[in-house]
Amino acid sequence: MIRSSVRIGIATIAALAVSLGSAAIAQAKQHCHPAGSRTLATDSYARVYGQGGNAYVCIESSGKRTLLSAATPGADRFALGGKWVGWSSSDASDATVLPHSIVTVMRIPDHFVNDQWYPFQTNQPVVKIVVISDGAAAWALGPAPGDDTTDTFVQGTDRRNHPADQFSDDLSNNPVVGSSLHLVGGKTVGWSYAGGQRGTQALY
Repeated sequence: MIRSSVRIGIATIAALAVSLGSAAIAQAKQHCHPAGSRTLATDSYARVYGQGGNAYVCIESSGKRTLLSAATPGADRFALGGKWVGWSSSDASDATVLPHSIVTVMRIPDHFVNDQWYPFQTNQPVVKIVVISDGAAAWALGPAPGDDTTDTFVQGTDRRNHPADQFSDDLSNNPVVGSSLHLVGGKTVGWSYAGGQRGTQALY
């Protein structure tokens, strides 16, 4: 009789633990999906969303959110890769810096940013960003408004702890299609040129 009661007690505790765990997960998920927010990037680990003129990255399992500094939800670009987030931003304190031309890549759980290279001033507006699971990244840059001398091209980190290099060909009659930048697989990113050709580059 006593043994049976103990078993029932253990089963009740286990069921309660599962219930509490599910409730905690549901609550964390709710924190990452606040009312009125707009999804900017998402995967199984995190969600980037815009709310109230700011952009945040939120860990789905814990509900822990972080403000993405100086990013504007409707104008900047965002990407997730593993536990890393990349985004473009502006510098309101410096009128010489083009809007949406700064790239930052951050490890989400501990907010680590390699401050030797980021924030990285690209000098052209960011069109798209790709980030992979070890923090390597690539981005497509478009010409500044009114600039008819510069074409879209792709930059990125092909060497660890090294500033970004240009990946795409510099052909004025065959520019990169900025929106075509994507992860091909593994550590390789790819893009298309206006003429139909394709380019690829392995990140570090």
